[in-house]
Amino acid sequence: MKSFVDPYVGGVTTTKSLGAPLEGVSCEFANANPSTIVVLNMGLATPDEFAALRSASGGGNRTTTTVSGLGTTAFEISNGKPGGMAALSPHDVLVSVTADISFDEDRSLIQQLLAKY
Repeated sequence: MKSFVDPYVGGVTTTKSLGAPLEGVSCEFANANPSTIVVLNMGLATPDEFAALRSASGGGNRTTTTVSGLGTTAFEISNGKPGGMAALSPHDVLVSVTADISFDEDRSLIQQLLAKY
């Protein structure tokens, strides 16, 4: 996973497991400062579980917006600035990125991971 995230944080120097969700991984990647942190979650999910994730992601001051052309369904999270993105593949692989990077970078990272897994 580090090799996928490395270009988005300007060189990963710290990797931390955030625990293993069922049939998946959850990791935090940071650069040396750490001025950029990317939290990546991957695992299997049903469409109903994905819908529940979207609902939960839209709480507080955050909104979710549908993203087209990424997996079978996808959304971005915003609270006035980019806050992450999640997508579900046709094979029920969920990829979720929470980071202080742009939506274009979120999309690019998720596309790479969905193509690989």
